[in-house]
Amino acid sequence: MLRPNQIDYLRTETPDTLVAEYASYCKDGFDPDGTPVIIPARKGSQKKIDLPATLITLANNNVMPYVIPNGPDSDEPAAIGLAMGARVLPTPSTATKTAALQLGVQAAVEEEKHQFVLFVDADALVLSQSWAAVMKRKLQEINRGKPAMVSGLILFDHGGEYGQTTMLDHYRSARKLMIDGLRTVKHKPPMMNGANMGLYFDPEGLLYSNYSTMNPELSMRVDLAVQDLVAEHSGGTGGQAFNPAAMVMSRGDRFQSFREYRAGNRDAAQRAESYARDYGSVRTPYDGTNLFRPLPPAQPEAIH
Repeated sequence: MLRPNQIDYLRTETPDTLVAEYASYCKDGFDPDGTPVIIPARKGSQKKIDLPATLITLANNNVMPYVIPNGPDSDEPAAIGLAMGARVLPTPSTATKTAALQLGVQAAVEEEKHQFVLFVDADALVLSQSWAAVMKRKLQEINRGKPAMVSGLILFDHGGEYGQTTMLDHYRSARKLMIDGLRTVKHKPPMMNGANMGLYFDPEGLLYSNYSTMNPELSMRVDLAVQDLVAEHSGGTGGQAFNPAAMVMSRGDRFQSFREYRAGNRDAAQRAESYARDYGSVRTPYDGTNLFRPLPPAQPEAIH
């Protein structure tokens, strides 16, 4: 497990320094045949890009990271990914998180024929070198040959960079762990979170087909969209990897106060406003009705 001083170093050191010091370590530590880890990456208006630290914590985890830049600032995450030995995919034509995820899944499932795919955000720190094995083992336990999803544990940490966040981070972490624990005890499906999740793509291709036709404009509550996609539209199952080795540390959504967090949790419009501030773009939320790509308008019949 990462020690507190290591976490502090990865959170505070400059991206250039991390790339210079750990590029060789990552190149040696990534497995071209390992479990693919999909990482949508954008910088937005963040003070610094966290992608180098994410890649460092994935090294020697028996994984191959797929970095997909998904914003107008794609040059920096692409250059970091290449320098550190990740597979870097082109920026999708629709510069959203969903489009980036779809591109990564296409490369992992259709091109490389993987059935187990893991996902982290580009600001996550994977805390254990057993993370991928624990997540994949849980997917193997629950899939029964059908689509399956697994959610790992998450600690929130902004490093005091975004206003009143230190106590808010503790509150959000404790609340998330409590909810995950209760849902595990009651044998309920997990509440998915894109910062730490995994999918099993069934051999028949049902989940892949549905995933490929998701609405690429979605860029908020994408994890909930995937949850509905697996459970309601693909007949799949879900499980919680309630294990410290399956934990990541994530900055999560950048709420600046308890008030903004509580309001944003209730109000999609306010959350969209905070996303626009922190990521520099308007965000389209999943609302339960816009899961799939809209059908093209019907063409009028020709008059003969």
